[in-house]
Amino acid sequence: FLVEGDRLIGIDGFEWSLVGDRHLDLAVIHQSVQRVLGPEAVFRFYDAYGQDPDLARLEHHVLAGHLLAGLVDAAGERGVDLAAGPTGAAGPTGAAGAAERR
Repeated sequence: FLVEGDRLIGIDGFEWSLVGDRHLDLAVIHQSVQRVLGPEAVFRFYDAYGQDPDLARLEHHVLAGHLLAGLVDAAGERGVDLAAGPTGAAGPTGAAGAAERR
């Protein structure tokens, strides 16, 4: 969220929103709102959203995000290149990478 004073002036980083479970999107937004605008703004966000999330699913995505962040941090501290495949060879991933490796 981009904030100027007490006004929301923009939203950045939602390229992958609406791709999966809406609670994943809500978990990301929840944490961003809390970090940038404070805990009280989270309640205002859900009031404006107009629907309370399933708290168990929201908690799942928040905890999963913390776990993944911890794994990424730990890998970085050990010098592990997460962009490298399981063989350790860095290169393109996904369908393009599979085609290139053939």
